Amino acid sequence: MYSNLHIVVALTENRVIGTETNELPWHIPEDLKHFKKLTQNRTIIMGRKTLESFPNGPLPNRKHIVLSNQEKPAHYGDSVTFVNEEQLFAFLDASDPHIDLFVIGGGKIYELLYPYCNKKYITLVHMDIKEGVKFPYNVREIANKREHKTLYRSGIRRHNGIAYEFFELERISST
Repeated sequence: MYSNLHIVVALTENRVIGTETNELPWHIPEDLKHFKKLTQNRTIIMGRKTLESFPNGPLPNRKHIVLSNQEKPAHYGDSVTFVNEEQLFAFLDASDPHIDLFVIGGGKIYELLYPYCNKKYITLVHMDIKEGVKFPYNVREIANKREHKTLYRSGIRRHNGIAYEFFELERISST
């Protein structure tokens, strides 16, 4: 586990994190503000499809680490670094443990890095969407396991008829 590596995810009750066309199936301004507050001026780690899903290109005021076997397109600029899996773990091993890093998706990246993450910043959207990219883990099971403690739970909020809540979980050290 890396004490400075954390997951940020918004997902539905049935674990959908996005559509097959890499779009969010909901629009919750408070969730977007929460994401921005967590990740601004930080390093975010994602897969190539997640990067490509940003309508205006790379997010401002963030360093983007993109796990991909493809070469980085020149138009992404200096804030984006493409790495393979070996390079990603070398980066994590060399990272300053006092500087937070955030895993932001997609599904395969969450699956790869979840076991190494300390905190989970979860927005649970109370919707049931049949099709889409899924988060590889059941959030309710994660929250109820003894290896995590709940640092924060917002309670249910609503926006345009969509109910959602924020959770912050932290892995309990096994040492």
